[in-house]
Amino acid sequence: MQTGTNYEATRNLSTTDIAKLVRKEIAALMASDDLPRFKVSVKTSYYAGGSSISVSMVSELPFRSVELVAESGRMELRSTEICRMIERRLEAVLDSFNRKDIDSQSDYYNVRFWGHVSDRSASRTRECEELQPMVGRSLLSVVA
Repeated sequence: MQTGTNYEATRNLSTTDIAKLVRKEIAALMASDDLPRFKVSVKTSYYAGGSSISVSMVSELPFRSVELVAESGRMELRSTEICRMIERRLEAVLDSFNRKDIDSQSDYYNVRFWGHVSDRSASRTRECEELQPMVGRSLLSVVA
């Protein structure tokens, strides 16, 4: 079982209250320059049997978020290393408030909430539109 560092202190809080704390934690990371400044959306969802917190990068990002990568002779879009690093940092914030007891082999999942981090920024959308004509093309046709 994995228990986050903030789990015990927030044990009796609702998912909505935890999302408020996640927002404050992200704001503190940006204020201390541990994360670049950009707009983040933190939303909660409730459903039968559980809840979730979704964190999305939504504003124009101060860095490229996608790049073209050659994979098996074809061009594919991938998140840049800095974007993946920021997503991992945001996931760590979510995980610090969570408790997970998961055994996928026996199909057992017991979590406080499901967490998800995504990049829905305007810059990612624009970059994907710019690079989309290259995706799926042969590496030789791109180089030529």
